[in-house]
Amino acid sequence: MPKLRIRLKPAVDQQVGQIDTLAAASIALESKISEAKTKKDMLKARISAAKAQEQLQTTVGRLGTSSDDSASSGWRKSFNAGSSCSISSRIAEVI
Repeated sequence: MPKLRIRLKPAVDQQVGQIDTLAAASIALESKISEAKTKKDMLKARISAAKAQEQLQTTVGRLGTSSDDSASSGWRKSFNAGSSCSISSRIAEVI
């Protein structure tokens, strides 16, 4: 029996090492997957916010086209230009 144990010990030790390596790799992979999911969710939220802002600008723009008041038209153009720059700068920061 002791001879068999001596013969099998190197193989068992090798397998234990492989198991430890696989366990460590599995933990690292789980961490990377979690980070990727978090980043995906964050990007989805930013896209959703940008779409909402775009819809708001479109709505404000439509309200402005129905009015003949040049002062409000000027304000609208200024607001839309500022909002577009704001969205563009936010997206640029994300990227």
